[in-house]
Amino acid sequence: MDVQVERVLENFSEKKTDLEKYLYLISLQDENRTLFYRVVVDNIAEMMPIIYTPTVGQACQQYAHIFQRPRGIFISVKDRGRIASILRNWPNKDVRIIVVTDGERILGLGDLGANGMGIPLGKLALYTACAVSTQRSPFLWCLMSEPIMKHYWTIPSILAFTTTRS
Repeated sequence: MDVQVERVLENFSEKKTDLEKYLYLISLQDENRTLFYRVVVDNIAEMMPIIYTPTVGQACQQYAHIFQRPRGIFISVKDRGRIASILRNWPNKDVRIIVVTDGERILGLGDLGANGMGIPLGKLALYTACAVSTQRSPFLWCLMSEPIMKHYWTIPSILAFTTTRS
């Protein structure tokens, strides 16, 4: 597999733009998930900005133009009353994680609708890769600020600052 990883990285580095790199990796994910995750996990710092932000934002903006095959399921307001039936048609019955987007407020880009499918695709790839790579050395971080909902300020045991933002 090491030779395959080297070839993938060589081809990856020859791509001129981040969007080309994204498309290359997504195609690799479709063809060989094991190799895709090996490349991503072993090179997480280099791959993360390609499989997720900022490149996934550009991929979402271009989604209709770069669409290769359906990944995931699209449900619209017109499916009201039929959602359970649609979900039962999902081919894989052993679902262990669901990543959802409503296509709104995508990385500050606005409402992208169905073009927002890149977000759950990127998040799932990122979650999977990080689950493997961070088992060795996790680092969790919460930026502390006061809760926006002021009623939390009255709870004595709240884990937050109770001052206004400047």
